[in-house]
Amino acid sequence: MPAEETESSIVDYRPDGTVRVMLSGKAVKLRRPTVGDVWRFQEGLTDTFDEWQDLQDCHRDTVREAAAAVGVDMDPDPLVDAVGKVLGGWAVLAAEMGDEQADERSALLGGWVAEIADSDPQEGDPPPKEWRKTLRELNRANNRQAMGLWFGLNRQVFDALSTTTLPDDDEELDPALGSQSLVVALLRHWQTVPLPSGR
Repeated sequence: MPAEETESSIVDYRPDGTVRVMLSGKAVKLRRPTVGDVWRFQEGLTDTFDEWQDLQDCHRDTVREAAAAVGVDMDPDPLVDAVGKVLGGWAVLAAEMGDEQADERSALLGGWVAEIADSDPQEGDPPPKEWRKTLRELNRANNRQAMGLWFGLNRQVFDALSTTTLPDDDEELDPALGSQSLVVALLRHWQTVPLPSGR
């Protein structure tokens, strides 16, 4: 079962496999999924992650083209690029592991990432103001597209397991639905929650 819940958590995991999620101030109940549901959600997670990676690759190319147009050097630090790919892939793998194993390996991975973060950054000339504005706009558009992918997957989960209808407009959704973290946590819970004792 996921880490012990705090009062500030939006997710309430129940021993019977049901889950209550606070979305925009309202509690939404998710029934315990079937094995078929879990398989579909796992496949959806893998597919959505692949789409997300394609989106990031496309975004990187767009940023490099825009940078070249204004003479900004965008050669990526290979360590930073590798860390991004490892962290994204890890979130998918962790959904299929038991909590103890995932937590232990996450701590190890976190230590490696901290070492990389403490390394010296690459040196170079500061970018012009116009470039910083362009980069912000490109990143903003990319972030919205990425959230849209996770909104789509989380909508599938909530449509299948809840009687609550989510708003059609993404702008009206709770931001928690725009992240892979929620569906990963739900899948981990459903794979490890104890079955009812028969009481």
